[in-house]
Amino acid sequence: MKVTKTTENKYLFYQDGNNYILNLGEIKKGDDTTTELLFEEVDNPEKVTVRAVCGCTTTNKKIISSTSFSLNIKYTRCENVIDKTIVINEGKPNGLKIKVKGTCR
Repeated sequence: MKVTKTTENKYLFYQDGNNYILNLGEIKKGDDTTTELLFEEVDNPEKVTVRAVCGCTTTNKKIISSTSFSLNIKYTRCENVIDKTIVINEGKPNGLKIKVKGTCR
């Protein structure tokens, strides 16, 4: 599975081992943190499940083709330290993890 950030914003997105990091850096309450990711080379996008570990991170999956989908991620709270996880599972034992990190003032 190939994952790329398609949103033009200041937030960093990179791979760290088997996981991906969405680093928001330092944000302020009310900042728009919406970031779109494109997932390509996916066996069956319709069967992929997306689960945010907490309610402070929202996701919206949109099927693009038989081998790709997009995912909008938005952090909706303002906690001192941001360290949240989103699990993307395409039917394999260990899902791909996206860690949302940063700080909020």
